[in-house]
Amino acid sequence: MMPMLRKIFLFAIFSLMLLTTEGNAVDDVVDEIQEAYDNLSPKGKALVGAGTGFVGSRIAVKGATTAVKFTGAAFVLGEVLNYSGLLDQISSENKAFVNNAKNSCLKSFKNIRTHARRKLSPNGIRNSIEKAVTTEKAATACFAAGAFVGFMV
Repeated sequence: MMPMLRKIFLFAIFSLMLLTTEGNAVDDVVDEIQEAYDNLSPKGKALVGAGTGFVGSRIAVKGATTAVKFTGAAFVLGEVLNYSGLLDQISSENKAFVNNAKNSCLKSFKNIRTHARRKLSPNGIRNSIEKAVTTEKAATACFAAGAFVGFMV
């Protein structure tokens, strides 16, 4: 049972890594994974669905929690620095550095958003869900159950 769980988790992590890469190599790997998944028994597909749902939900919760904590801490720090008057004492050279850092962060966030929109288009997700619900009912139900457990833990 343990090797199967290990394979499921590695599959989920690898699937998430595919979101950040491009090229023909990715298509070849996706085809290989799809072939391996198609060869699984219905119970194996259900187990993969549950594991992927659980791991995906845990990653989503952890990422969202970290983003909220970071944003809150940055806001509090900014307010404290502003209230204490330290932001008024920044030299023009340091202001340029702060503006460059801000612009760099904004550019990085824009690139991430653009890349995510390209990889995770709403129509593609909708089509994938509709296909999964009609062809892989047990795996889809187990995915939802795994995600539910992942959100609750």
